[in-house]
Amino acid sequence: MYHAPLHLELLAALLALAAAWDVASRRIPNALCLAIAVAGGAAQVGRGGLPAILSGGTCAAAVLLPLAFGWRRGWLGGGDAKLFAAAATWMSWALLPRFLLATCVAGGVVSALALAGNACRRRFPLAGATVAGSGGRAHELLRVPVPYGVAITLGALTTLVRMAA
Repeated sequence: MYHAPLHLELLAALLALAAAWDVASRRIPNALCLAIAVAGGAAQVGRGGLPAILSGGTCAAAVLLPLAFGWRRGWLGGGDAKLFAAAATWMSWALLPRFLLATCVAGGVVSALALAGNACRRRFPLAGATVAGSGGRAHELLRVPVPYGVAITLGALTTLVRMAA
């Protein structure tokens, strides 16, 4: 039977908290992102010392720069960008492409579920709730807040657990 190392259990708990917070409020606290990044640095010390810390830090910077651009354009939330970078501190350059791909795939699934949930709410509103009709404008149905923290959580955990196994 496989048992994840303690540092991965800590990461799983922190990421699960971030994902739950994102689902509940569409926000991810800065303190939580900072805790994930600091824990990632500590995990990198155990993995390979200074070179591993530098690798994780440069992975985080490489992820954060394009995501900051996307945040400025309104394509994603700032918490999502910070959580993605914090999770990237746990990666090496060899793992980063797998992390990006796993997060993108999970993001597609989470986005599809968010769109489906939005369509269901518009078609079958809850009792007492008021839902504005789309008025034939399909783009309003596609403008749905997506809790991308869930996708980042899934991408990071599948990448790191697979690496540790």
